[in-house]
Amino acid sequence: MIRRPRSSTITARPTSRRIILWGAALTVLALGMTFLLDPYRNFQFATIAATFCAVAGLTVLVGSSGQLSLGQAAMMAVGGYGYALTANALTDAGVDGLARFLLAMVGGIVASGLLGLLLGMAAARLRGPYLAGLTLAITIAIAPVTTFFSGAFNGDAGLQIAYDSVPPMLATLIATEQWQAWVAILVAGVVVTALASLSHSGIGLHMRATRDDETAARLSGIRTGRIKVIAFVASSVTAGAGGAVACFITQAVSPSSPP
Repeated sequence: MIRRPRSSTITARPTSRRIILWGAALTVLALGMTFLLDPYRNFQFATIAATFCAVAGLTVLVGSSGQLSLGQAAMMAVGGYGYALTANALTDAGVDGLARFLLAMVGGIVASGLLGLLLGMAAARLRGPYLAGLTLAITIAIAPVTTFFSGAFNGDAGLQIAYDSVPPMLATLIATEQWQAWVAILVAGVVVTALASLSHSGIGLHMRATRDDETAARLSGIRTGRIKVIAFVASSVTAGAGGAVACFITQAVSPSSPP
């Protein structure tokens, strides 16, 4: 008697472990590369890593689930504003250092995730150019919203946050730009590893089935609406993380130059 469920479980574990090991190895390699770069190139490296988070999210949304989105820049902006608002509130409360950074990251990710959830619920009923038009409208609406609620978002001037210095234990080893690159690389490493694990999971398989033939996937018992929502939330969360890191790097976020 063949016990297929047990064998599938055994093969699934090394796959997840292999993804994590590869992600950790590439992250360490990228951290080591920062010692070969000057401060300006490290700043560029940090910016690239922050943008890479948003681009990686599109591999799940567009590549795996087949949903067309033009609103990834808006998700980055929402993540940046969420980070800035949370960081400023924590600064006023006397919280700084690692605690402020982590809590502000959570604020940015939650803000972009909630917007992604709303778009995902709409995406379950829209497709093609209609979905693309909706996501494009969200991107265009960022500037008017920040202007209308200028009391919270400071209009076109945007928001500034307190400077995050290099931790004392690393202050004699690396410069500020290299520290910012380290933070961006670590966040990007976690984001990409999580997305790779999601793509190789059962949910990723359902995404690809929905992309290839939604009707056949539905007849197979796959809840395609839920899968589309999951894809949108995952993509939005990663873009929000990228926007939060971009805000951390530049200490500012504004509608005229979103993260």
